[in-house]
Amino acid sequence: MTKKDDLPLDEAMEEVKEIIEDVAAWDDANAWDDAGDEVVLTIKQLQKQLTEQEEITRRAQSDYLRTKLEFDAYVKRSDAARLWFEMDGLMKALEKVLPFVNQLKTTLDNLPEDINWHAWVEWVQLLYTKMLADIALLWVKPIEVALWSDPDYTLHIPIGMQETDDESMKNKIIKEVEGGFVYEKGEVNRVVMPAKVMVGS
Repeated sequence: MTKKDDLPLDEAMEEVKEIIEDVAAWDDANAWDDAGDEVVLTIKQLQKQLTEQEEITRRAQSDYLRTKLEFDAYVKRSDAARLWFEMDGLMKALEKVLPFVNQLKTTLDNLPEDINWHAWVEWVQLLYTKMLADIALLWVKPIEVALWSDPDYTLHIPIGMQETDDESMKNKIIKEVEGGFVYEKGEVNRVVMPAKVMVGS
């Protein structure tokens, strides 16, 4: 038999169990002699040690599981906090940039026809296109505004009403006043700037 001190805890416990089973089997087949009391005492001591080792193992497993759960919860909280700080920083930066993108669009939409040939008009168009491409790399895109549709109050802010003779156009979007933008990455969908619209009355 291997020395118990040389074995890992699990193997030592298995060896103790085997000894107890062997002794119990021998007890069924043989009558106890004068050494029987000493054997019984040894068995009881081994059983006590086995119970203690099993309790230590159970507590160690319980402590390990609790520590692992606490660590997993900590990692999730850290990831959520990091994501929140990244998102908060991005939103603050976009709040400064997106009004400029809207101003470029407004400028292009309201150019008089007689100056469309100027070189600076093409430069403004290129700048606007480049800005849209840059914010798209940050998973930000313009909100599509469908005229003559019902406003979606998570994406649109009605800033005024405009009279219309067509009854079917009442409470429908009839004009986009200022563009809006939405952040979409994976399952995250967040309005950065709602589109401002006029509705029919």
